[in-house]
Amino acid sequence: MREKQKLKRHRGWTLGSWLMALVTLAVLIALWMVLPKLTQRADISSALVGTVEDWASQTAKPESTRRPAAVAAVPTAVPTPRVTAPPAVPRSGTVTLTFGGTVAVETNVRQSGYYRDTGKYDFSEILAPAVGVFQGDLSLVSLENLVVPDAKMTKLVAPEAVMPMLRRAGIRQVALGFGRCFEQGQAGAAATIAAAQDAGLTPVGLYADAESAAPEAQILQIGGLKVALLHGTANLTSASSKALKKSGNPDLVTGTGALAERIRAVKAAGAQFVAVSVHWGAEGRTSPTKAQKTLAQQLAAAGADLIIGNGSRRVQPAEWLFTQSADGTQRQTLCCYCLGCLLSDSREAGAVASAVVRVQVSYDASGLVAMGQPTYTPMYLWLYKQDSANNYRLLRADQPAPDGMESSQAKAMQNALKNVRKALDGGALVQGQ
Repeated sequence: MREKQKLKRHRGWTLGSWLMALVTLAVLIALWMVLPKLTQRADISSALVGTVEDWASQTAKPESTRRPAAVAAVPTAVPTPRVTAPPAVPRSGTVTLTFGGTVAVETNVRQSGYYRDTGKYDFSEILAPAVGVFQGDLSLVSLENLVVPDAKMTKLVAPEAVMPMLRRAGIRQVALGFGRCFEQGQAGAAATIAAAQDAGLTPVGLYADAESAAPEAQILQIGGLKVALLHGTANLTSASSKALKKSGNPDLVTGTGALAERIRAVKAAGAQFVAVSVHWGAEGRTSPTKAQKTLAQQLAAAGADLIIGNGSRRVQPAEWLFTQSADGTQRQTLCCYCLGCLLSDSREAGAVASAVVRVQVSYDASGLVAMGQPTYTPMYLWLYKQDSANNYRLLRADQPAPDGMESSQAKAMQNALKNVRKALDGGALVQGQ
């Protein structure tokens, strides 16, 4: 009997039994709470993982690599500006400098470019045959016209279409200083400068203000070479002189008397090669005057490397000038006294012939600058009539006569070639290809 009672006691609810029952009940309750979630998932393990993750998201500390359930708006970062490095300046190389003669759009030339159907001027065809001749890193001609909008057209005042004509031909710089360049006063000079700049040309020798006339402004960076391009005018008319004096700023036109000082100034400012364009001499002369020779020697002594003259409207000789530097070394300067007239309405034999000069300048990292053999291209201004209208075309004089050229014109072109060769052969230049 006692044994049976003992067995009864062992079958009763012990402390361990109660604990197991409680655990079982907790599990059943948990399953009952999770069961709705399980019915929405295809995989029980996924539901359990999701439940754990939900719980962990409420208890664990956020980490920088966690993706939040909802992404808050974040201010857009301002991008750092990209700084483009300037192109590297070559340490050595060669630049090509090209120089032509005088361009004068006078009455007959101006009328040849007028189109009645549009009421506008267009001179682009005049220089079109010679486009390749003017190609260069620097390409300069001398213009003996003013361009003043709304002013009456005269032998002096030309239409705005003059400037695009030059630019389309490959010309980049234009010398505006000549005897009559200030006869329309400061307003006329400023209008002419603006017309050149609007066409993409760099004007020299005539300036709108003191800042643009400063020596530093005349230095051009061409490749790795600093080239100074100056222009001086020898003989201003009395009307130009009076108007210039009235402006109160005589530096708006560079006189030849100031050129030597300006050469020294641009060299002090860092110019490695100095080219000087000069409007001088007497019209119609085929040889330089004594005054031209004297001035050329002064410019060479001041440091000019190249002198290009215009003014006489006739091709004049070219020569090397020799001077001594301050350190005792000998320097040489190329001087072309006049390149003739590229365009005008004169049909005199010497006036229809001109030359385009090409110079190649090499430089290296040591600072050595050397000029190669300069060459020239002979040019001829052809005039022909079509429908009773004048037509001008600038041609290479050393090329065959174009189709349709009359025999008299072909002969004139041959004479122009002879005149250019007579002036330049045997001097500092050789005829180019």
